[in-house]
Amino acid sequence: MKYTALFLLFVTLDGSAKVKMTSAQLEAFKSSIKQGCTSRGIERQDNHAVAFCDCMDKILRNSLSDAEFEELAEQAAAGKPFSEMAPFNVLIPQITQCKVPAEKTR
Repeated sequence: MKYTALFLLFVTLDGSAKVKMTSAQLEAFKSSIKQGCTSRGIERQDNHAVAFCDCMDKILRNSLSDAEFEELAEQAAAGKPFSEMAPFNVLIPQITQCKVPAEKTR
C-alpha cells in the first residue's frame, strides 16, 4: 500500500510519548494520519487519494480505540513504521479495499 509509509510525515507529538494524550492531542494525531495520506496522494497526482484517505480514516476511527491510537502515536514517535504496528497492521486487509474506486464498490 503506497500510503502507509507516508503517514509519519505529518505526525507530531508534544512531550513524552509515554504521557497520556489529551483528547485534543489524540484528535490532532488522528487527523494528521489522514492529512498526511491526502497530502502525499495529491503530491503524487493520484486522482483517488482523497477517496482512499477518507475511506482509510473511517476504518481507523471505527476500528481502533483511543488507547490503540495512543499506542500508534507512541510507536510513531519512536520511529516505528506504521506497517509494523499491530493495531494498524491488523487493518491492512480492510484498508486495501479502499483502493477500489467508489464507483466500483456500488
